[in-house]
Amino acid sequence: MLKTHIILSLTSILILASCNDKQEKHDIIVPAPQVETKKGTQQMKDVRQERNVKWLGKDYSVSVMRTADKSLPLIKDENGQEYYDNAIDVKVLRADGTKAFNKKFTKQDFIPYAGNNNITKNGVLLGIVLEKVEDSNLVFAVSVGYPDMQSDTFIPLVMKIGRTGNMSIALDTQIDHNAEIGNEDEDGV
Repeated sequence: MLKTHIILSLTSILILASCNDKQEKHDIIVPAPQVETKKGTQQMKDVRQERNVKWLGKDYSVSVMRTADKSLPLIKDENGQEYYDNAIDVKVLRADGTKAFNKKFTKQDFIPYAGNNNITKNGVLLGIVLEKVEDSNLVFAVSVGYPDMQSDTFIPLVMKIGRTGNMSIALDTQIDHNAEIGNEDEDGV
């Protein structure tokens, strides 16, 4: 009888334990994001920027056009993704339409000033942007860096074009210029 009583007690405990509400886990497990590997050679989008400026007491139109240049050597980023390097055309036109300045720039034009380093080796010519008119110069911000949209690694340079078309290029030691030319929400050219 004692044996039966112990068996019934154990059975009752097991039945009660199995009827108990099971606690739900509220852990949220999110799979790690997968790095999207792009297929084929990538290129940055073409960008055109046009500005009218008063320079040397006269009206000028400044046009900057960035395009992927497939004739330049391919660039590989740190993930092994290939990119086309960019070429940027800078044109300065007088009010009558004649050219005051016209040059196609590539990254090679800026390596002597940016240095021969990992950024110039694995980067592209990101952009040239007219910042301001200063004395008798048009002042442009230039950047050489990694083409990946997620990267903010670049080398800032400043390029000045004088009244005779002479140029000077140097590392930009004060990135935040107070640009006198209008603010635009464009992708950097």
